[in-house]
Amino acid sequence: MEKLVTQVTLVPDGGTIYDQRAFTIEKRDEGGGEFVEVRNVDSGHGLRIDVGDWYDLRLEIDDMIARCRG
Repeated sequence: MEKLVTQVTLVPDGGTIYDQRAFTIEKRDEGGGEFVEVRNVDSGHGLRIDVGDWYDLRLEIDDMIARCRG
């Protein structure tokens, strides 16, 4: 047997899984290969990230975060 970790829930320090700032990060596969889906627990809104897109997407997100004030 092999353990496959398919979901993580990220919450603010001291928060619960129902916190409005909580996120689920899930590895999924609908038959065409694995991808990651990130969802805000409160709103249910999410983002699907294909493996091949992650590097460029991460670079641009990191750049935009660095440009934020505060």
